[in-house]
Amino acid sequence: MPKDNTKGFTEDERKYFEIIQNVIARMNTCSFQIKGMTVAVVTALLAVHASNSKPIFLWMMIVPVMVFWLLDSYYLCKERQFRKLYEDVTNNDGDIILYSMQVEKYKSIYSCCKSMFSLMTFGFYVLFIILGLCVVYFQTLQTTHESPKPHCTKCRISVETKT
Repeated sequence: MPKDNTKGFTEDERKYFEIIQNVIARMNTCSFQIKGMTVAVVTALLAVHASNSKPIFLWMMIVPVMVFWLLDSYYLCKERQFRKLYEDVTNNDGDIILYSMQVEKYKSIYSCCKSMFSLMTFGFYVLFIILGLCVVYFQTLQTTHESPKPHCTKCRISVETKT
């Protein structure tokens, strides 16, 4: 297929670049939606905790946050690998393998571990974990400093004391 004089790429090559760009956009969208689900789940568990004050709901918050953190890191890792693929194929001088989506050679550069502990990803998810732990800690402090109400020994009804 003849090359386009304005860009230096054939129509097939431009279609290939477009496919890679679409994959990158999908990975980015998935990552964004995972962050939104994290906020929704944390908010829901905090609301349930506020209605019945059981700390189990705060401890339960850590599991989905960790799962969403792993998923988000995976999609971020894949997005970075496809960005590198896009960069390599657009800078390549003629020996482009059209429609190849092989990103395995970029795993050493962009691993999921690196994505998981990148500043923005780490900060976002650790913030929710710290939030949950702080609420548990302050609730524990509050319940240990409250004095118990005296009970009537015969019927176990709380008795208000006047001072």
